[in-house]
Amino acid sequence: MRRFVVIVQARENSVRLPKKVIKILNGKPLIKYIIERIESLNLANLELRFAIPNIGNDTLNKLLVDLEQRIYRGDEYDVLNRYISASKDLSGRDWIIRLTADNPFVDHDAIASIVKTLSTTSDLPHYAYATGLPLGMGFELFQVEKLREISLLAKEKHQREHVTVYFREHKLNYIIKEFPCYPQFDFNYHEKQIRLTIDEQADFQMAQKVLQQFKNNIYFNAGDILKLFNQQPNFFLQNLHIHQKLATSSQNEYKKN
Repeated sequence: MRRFVVIVQARENSVRLPKKVIKILNGKPLIKYIIERIESLNLANLELRFAIPNIGNDTLNKLLVDLEQRIYRGDEYDVLNRYISASKDLSGRDWIIRLTADNPFVDHDAIASIVKTLSTTSDLPHYAYATGLPLGMGFELFQVEKLREISLLAKEKHQREHVTVYFREHKLNYIIKEFPCYPQFDFNYHEKQIRLTIDEQADFQMAQKVLQQFKNNIYFNAGDILKLFNQQPNFFLQNLHIHQKLATSSQNEYKKN
């Protein structure tokens, strides 16, 4: 059976909203929402791990220990190497699902669907990502052997920090696949109107507002968010002024994932 390991990159030292991943959101640490969403899937071949910096971040480390999570520590800015360390025990044909701790509402239903597809198909990509998801609900997947390959090839700072940039900069060398999740999602429109990632205080307040709307039921998916948007188009306005941080190279810009 192919193994799928969700690796969440997390750190306390965020610039715009320090310690956001351990900030209390409606009674629980922000990072716990990811844990609960992934654990709710209860898939036999899916497990969860965290990759955090090895300097500082002791409060985050203790929290994750208390939450009984597997933790791997490494260089703060060489996030790619953190993923390598967190996947050393995996076979090359296993899969990593990359999440970031500032996206507490990742679409767990979409993860389950794609894991089931990749568990049974023989037509496997090297790198894949979900589409049709609002900003903050998405994720990426890649084969462990390909992660190990790019870890030897990626030399630029932005390639080490942003993990999957190398795939996209050298897309002719890899089999890359999109997994459309919600066909009703209009990327050019909805992507500019819904922001569920957390970079600043206004994003945190939006997360509180969303949870209140769903009466603290944390297991809503992107379809539920799109339904809410269609019913209340102004609901998501309060944090749209925040600009998404970009990963940059001399040739390209990439959204921070």
